[in-house]
Amino acid sequence: MIDQLHVPAGLAALIIDDNLFARRLLATMLKQIGFTYIQEAACGMKGVEMALEKAPDLILLDWIMPGKDGADVLQVLNACGHSFDDSPVMVTSTITTRDSIVKAARLGAAGFIVQPFATSTLANRVTRIMHSHGKLAAHDTQGPAQATL
Repeated sequence: MIDQLHVPAGLAALIIDDNLFARRLLATMLKQIGFTYIQEAACGMKGVEMALEKAPDLILLDWIMPGKDGADVLQVLNACGHSFDDSPVMVTSTITTRDSIVKAARLGAAGFIVQPFATSTLANRVTRIMHSHGKLAAHDTQGPAQATL
């Protein structure tokens, strides 16, 4: 149930996705989960700039985008010294393969979720990631953190 999966007030998220509809849908879902501050980037490089300027508590990153795709964004964040512990990345995608999931994890992603998904599914994944990265107290989640990849 979504009501039981809210995150503490004041958390910020960055959505990096070339699709306006997807960004707006994800923003709505994150607000329902309880995120207070949500920024959006329509391309990979703008997302990198925003993530490095003010590290959000969570980054949702589309895997397939024109120009810099999700893998490219993760590589640039790594090269720039981005702290994946302070600002974990969850990859979203409509198309996925085992290789892309493994590659995302190898590049630092904390999770990978295949679109479309329900708000409750996103809430569960986000809660696990936030808990495993110390963003939530143990009592803020339902059960132990689990692998999300």
